[in-house]
Amino acid sequence: MKVAHGQITIDNVSWTPIKALIDCYRMIINNITTVDLKLRTDSTDPLTEYTLQSLLEDVVDAPINTVIGKNETILFGQLSAGTAAIQIRCRHSHA
Repeated sequence: MKVAHGQITIDNVSWTPIKALIDCYRMIINNITTVDLKLRTDSTDPLTEYTLQSLLEDVVDAPINTVIGKNETILFGQLSAGTAAIQIRCRHSHA
C-alpha cells in the first residue's frame, strides 16, 4: 500500500485548498491543532461548511472504481483562530 504524508498550513482568514498528495483512494485529514478546523466543499458556499474539532480526523473516500487525483482539491480549510499546520495522509488502496 502506497501512503503519502504531508502538512498544510491553514489560517483563520482565507479558505485554503486541501489537495491530494498522490493519486489515492482515501484521504485522511488530521486536525492536529488546538483549535477547530472549518471545512467546506465549496469555498464560497457557507452551506457546505462543517467543523472538525481539535485533535480529530476526517476521512474522505473516493467513490468505488475511481481515484482522487494528485493535486485535486477535495476540501477547503480555515482555522477558527490563528495559523497552524494540519496533517494529510493519502492511501493508494481500499484496504
